[in-house]
Amino acid sequence: LKLAVSAGLIALLLSKIELGALKDRLLAPDAGPLAGVFLLAVVQILVVAWRFGRVLSALGRPIRLREALTINMIGLFFNQSLPSTMGGDAMRIWRLARRGAPLGAAVNGVLIDRITALIGIVLLILVTLPILFGVAEDRQPVIAFSVVLGIGVVGIVIVLAIRRVPAFLEHRRIVRGIGTLIADLRRIVLQTRHAVPVLGAAVIGHMMTAAIVYGLALAYGVGVGYVECLVLVSPVMLISVVPISIAGWGVREGAMVAAFALVGVAAADALVLSVAFGLINVLIGIPGGLVFLATNGANGTNNKND
Repeated sequence: LKLAVSAGLIALLLSKIELGALKDRLLAPDAGPLAGVFLLAVVQILVVAWRFGRVLSALGRPIRLREALTINMIGLFFNQSLPSTMGGDAMRIWRLARRGAPLGAAVNGVLIDRITALIGIVLLILVTLPILFGVAEDRQPVIAFSVVLGIGVVGIVIVLAIRRVPAFLEHRRIVRGIGTLIADLRRIVLQTRHAVPVLGAAVIGHMMTAAIVYGLALAYGVGVGYVECLVLVSPVMLISVVPISIAGWGVREGAMVAAFALVGVAAADALVLSVAFGLINVLIGIPGGLVFLATNGANGTNNKND
């Protein structure tokens, strides 16, 4: 089903754009900005790994940056190579368990890392939303998105307001697990000493994503500035998280075309940016597969020093 969604959305977009021209353009970027894009992507991986380490430390499971980087690189590879990002998260959980973390703690660490990344992108969108209203040529889609975003914010607030699960449900194991997850999330998000570095790193990571798209715009001669990328890319990334396609393919492209149309960017240019961004993610993810093999990940050995 995910393959059908990705293929269908991409086919719909390509039906309006000449495939040969798209291919020729993708293969002819400006090398200078493209090199900067790869450098930014590498630094972003380090920022994300550092955030993951801070999340685990806040949960009482400290981990060295090198280990967090190894685990995240492996997760990134499987996120790109499997139909669902849950595959990458499952690999991160498995690697944490291999190094001695209880399964529940490993699950909570990875899930909270995901949730704090989501909260970070929501915070960035909220801050830049007034700018989006200012640059958008058509405000109706922005208003609709704002309503959906508002509902999401209310949901996050409600979850964080839950102090404990109802007593009559505590006997259910899955409910107790959810209660523990919420308690751990509250510990990180509602305590300044944890929230500032974790959410700060999340916001910086998303700002770097916008910078990567801007670098691609420079490489392919698309007339859009960093501010426009900052206010448009975050909503696109938020929408592409919806697990209905393979690694966001198709959904991301459709959202990118729709978002950049708000500032007058042609569909062909936006599609080039989105496809190039997806290919960058694939290329950046490949070393994680090599790390997986190099750290005995393929044979199931329990090496806690990898």
